[in-house]
Amino acid sequence: MAEAALAPGEALAATDREEPVDPVRELESLTQFVYQLPVGVMRCAADGTVELMNPPVARLLPGDMARWTSASVYDLLESVFPDLRTLLSAGTGGGRIVEGRRVPVAAPVPGRPLLWLSFTIIRFDDGGFAMTIADVSAEVEREQQMRQASAWVTALVQGHSEHMACCLDRDGRIVDWTASAERMTGWDAAEMLGRPVDALFAVEPSLHERVQARLRRATLAGWDFDEGMMRRADAAPWFANSLITALDDAPSGPRFALVARDMTDRREASEALRRMTVQDQLTGAYNRAYLYTVGEIELAAHRAAGRPVAAIVLDLDWFKRVNDTYGHDAGDAALVRVSLLCQRQLRATDMLARLGGEEFCAVLPGCTAAGAQRIAERMRAEIAREPLMHEGRSIALSASFGVAEAGEGTDSLQSLIADADRALYRAKRDGRDRVHVAGAT
Repeated sequence: MAEAALAPGEALAATDREEPVDPVRELESLTQFVYQLPVGVMRCAADGTVELMNPPVARLLPGDMARWTSASVYDLLESVFPDLRTLLSAGTGGGRIVEGRRVPVAAPVPGRPLLWLSFTIIRFDDGGFAMTIADVSAEVEREQQMRQASAWVTALVQGHSEHMACCLDRDGRIVDWTASAERMTGWDAAEMLGRPVDALFAVEPSLHERVQARLRRATLAGWDFDEGMMRRADAAPWFANSLITALDDAPSGPRFALVARDMTDRREASEALRRMTVQDQLTGAYNRAYLYTVGEIELAAHRAAGRPVAAIVLDLDWFKRVNDTYGHDAGDAALVRVSLLCQRQLRATDMLARLGGEEFCAVLPGCTAAGAQRIAERMRAEIAREPLMHEGRSIALSASFGVAEAGEGTDSLQSLIADADRALYRAKRDGRDRVHVAGAT
């Protein structure tokens, strides 16, 4: 006797009863999917304890994995993402905290170019967070190649009321003054033609050197972008984004176009974005990505024109003892103070960046090893001069320094920093609180 046919709804119900969802199997399937992803994925508790990590994380961070002795993501990423704890401690609630932040790291294979990793972090309502890590080295290289080809397009933007444009000769003198420049600044062409472009920027120490450094970077990279104060004919200051682009087809040699956008009304938002993208969130120094981007250009200038360039790498002495004895807040205060003291000793054209943890690096274009050594000695003396006062307690600080100057064998910023880093560890071995120069006996 044939069985009675089931209605469609009855058949579905029967199937559901026969094959219930297995949560264990579902979890295993999801875990297998995460482990097979081509990008690194991490799930961390609110205190930074790593709860899940797939294999690509280890492939992307082999050196850091080898030194990792705890379950904390902050310890794992201390050398490449030192302000991670600061970023995650800011604000509350869930949401995207970091999106596509690029960080340069040493390649797993010695002698290979730097890897560029992209970090995206989402925080959950319970304070825990998830992180993805992807290798974007090829993307960064393509972008760098495209900038020189496309930067001139931006220089054509003249008609908008918030923009101005002018052209410069190879020495930075104004050779073309547009209607937009006259409208924005109040100067006419008769007043500006032949004048150094320095006249457009707010007066500050070493202004000429800063502008010349921007022209060098534009020559080598095709463009240079910066933010800061400019001035009008009536001396009124205004806050601007300014882009200098190289015009390679000029018959008399390199010429440049300068485009500036008035950002006075949006200064706060613009500066916040700049801090997020180029500055270390704790110390106010530049971050690793900015150091390697701009530092490579300065090194290229050294190779092209024979100009000297030096690097200083410094590391706080006994920093772990400060953290363990006085707490992380005291350690953070020490890093902020050291960053401030070191920046006070640098010239306007130098840059100081936080490499990771308690380690900083300064790149000094146009400076020899002897000049960098003198600057490093001043930094060392300032750090050791007075103890840090934190919550009523006196904390003695000192730092060790390594100095290196780029030579014929220096093929990248990474190798220059590595030379300074080896000199730093020589200073550590010799007793700390001292400066050592690479190659010195």
